[in-house]
Amino acid sequence: MWENLSHVAAFGTFILTALTVLVANWPRIKEINFMKNHNWRIYANIFAGILLVTGIAITGYSIMNNQTNTTPTCSFTYDHDAQLELVTDRWYQNEKVTLDGYRYRNCTFTNVTFVYNGTKPFEFSYNTVEGPITLTTQNIGLWQYLLFLNAAGIIDHDAVNFHDEPRDY
Repeated sequence: MWENLSHVAAFGTFILTALTVLVANWPRIKEINFMKNHNWRIYANIFAGILLVTGIAITGYSIMNNQTNTTPTCSFTYDHDAQLELVTDRWYQNEKVTLDGYRYRNCTFTNVTFVYNGTKPFEFSYNTVEGPITLTTQNIGLWQYLLFLNAAGIIDHDAVNFHDEPRDY
């Protein structure tokens, strides 16, 4: 709420400034006979002032308008009560493996990319992981968290697929 109020106040300040400039210069503006006076500097300054005020007003309006539409197009809601699908004795190699909503047991993962969007729990029991693994997500919140973990040195840069940035958010 306060962000929108500050944008309204900024936009109002721009309008009041423009009105103040107009009122302060009104006697000079009234004296100009646009048809007879050939002093183009005055016209250029007035035109520049009008463009400046218009640009400031449009900028203020754009700031206000952009703040009202901040809802993401995709929603990632965590389902605590999701039933996990059991996957047992399977071998995955060089492929993407979704973690959300699965219970992996006695599986082998070789050179895989784990995809986790944080929408459902998952379980990982008695599995074998071989070769390098990669983590990726379409959830921008989890993506930012992975970037933080990498920057903090908690996870290796090669462990996260930083080239596959989420686009649908």
